[in-house]
Amino acid sequence: MDEIKYRFDDVPPLPTSLLLAFQHSMAAFGSIIAVPLIVGGALGLTMEDSSLLVNAALIASGVGTIIQSRGIGPIGARVPCVMGVSVKFVVPAIQVGQCYGLAGIFGSAISASFLEIVLSRFIGAIKKLFPPVVRGCVIMLIGLTFMPVGIGWIGGSNKNLLLAVTVMILIVIFNRSGRGIISAGAVLFSMMIGFIIAVPLGMVEPTNLLAGGMVSFPIPFKYGLTFNISAILPFLVVYVVSMIETIGDLLAIEETCKEKIGSKKLSNGILADGATSTIAGFFNSMPLSSFSQNIGIISLTGVASRWVVTLAGVFFVFLGIFPPIGRIFGTIPQPVIGGAAIVMFGMVTVAGIRLLKDAEMSNKNMLILAISLSLGVGIAAAPQALESLPFTLKMLLSSGITTGSLAAIILNLLIPDKKKSTTGVESNVN
Repeated sequence: MDEIKYRFDDVPPLPTSLLLAFQHSMAAFGSIIAVPLIVGGALGLTMEDSSLLVNAALIASGVGTIIQSRGIGPIGARVPCVMGVSVKFVVPAIQVGQCYGLAGIFGSAISASFLEIVLSRFIGAIKKLFPPVVRGCVIMLIGLTFMPVGIGWIGGSNKNLLLAVTVMILIVIFNRSGRGIISAGAVLFSMMIGFIIAVPLGMVEPTNLLAGGMVSFPIPFKYGLTFNISAILPFLVVYVVSMIETIGDLLAIEETCKEKIGSKKLSNGILADGATSTIAGFFNSMPLSSFSQNIGIISLTGVASRWVVTLAGVFFVFLGIFPPIGRIFGTIPQPVIGGAAIVMFGMVTVAGIRLLKDAEMSNKNMLILAISLSLGVGIAAAPQALESLPFTLKMLLSSGITTGSLAAIILNLLIPDKKKSTTGVESNVN
């Protein structure tokens, strides 16, 4: 990315806005619908119930994105941040669902969301824990730990690899050689071409577009609510994880867009993370969190307009209300999404590297980076290393982003600074 073409409050022409919003929604669509499908499969839900959870997830993600981007009173950072149903909540949802059903999942998710709402009021103090070296480390971890996810979406066959690499090459060509809307829509156009190529290769599965009806509206508390302390605890842990990762995403947006967010907007953004998760639970959806891959789109296109991301939220709601449209996008082959994801997560990683230029590469900061990045990427690659830990601790550290971020914060607080003596020799500051 050479420059920011549209800043937070700019409004691109409507055709450009619609195209870019569509691009954002396509980038996040697969991840959003994956969560209810995984949970529904694990709990043995009927096709009808699984479809309703998918519709609810899309509508909740749309409402959350609109609130985060446009703001309602103190809720929402008012920055271009896509919100979506988060895969981080899959494990506690399945564990709670197997004991207490869907009512237990939604009751626990709603109850635990108030922890993040309360913590959002103390973000001013929490932000002090994120100097440039920690911020750069966290942003790098967002990209590095999600790269294997993009690789996983590609799969292992030669056909899948060829399709994913084709999408990646097209993104580079459109982004660097295209002009105007072609450059801005590089990810979308590349995925569209990838989809077209996949059809004759037999990689697009046929689907019954009318299986779930033409229109579907979420019914509040359709499955009821059940509250149990033991079921709420796992969700509390993951909400802390979600808060840390959303802080990282908002700081990544700040760095990518070269616009200061400030403690107030950061606080309001975390408040939106918790409040929209509460709303999601009301309408039978898993909790929400910020989506990192869409930051990569901003970095690639130079379009940081929150109006565009708000339109992406409208698209999500539209897809949720009209299931046949969502099912069409659901047929996009995973290698197409994976090829685009690798580029987008790579751009997020580069944003973190760029931020480190503001951090002195002292011995202390090099130790922080070395240990935190190793732990974060290592846990993401080999989560089985945590198997012997108590359940709550394992839940807290199961995210490579959270493990690496906590390590960076703690090391920054514990490792003493050094100062230059008059002889030029470094000495510890007591």
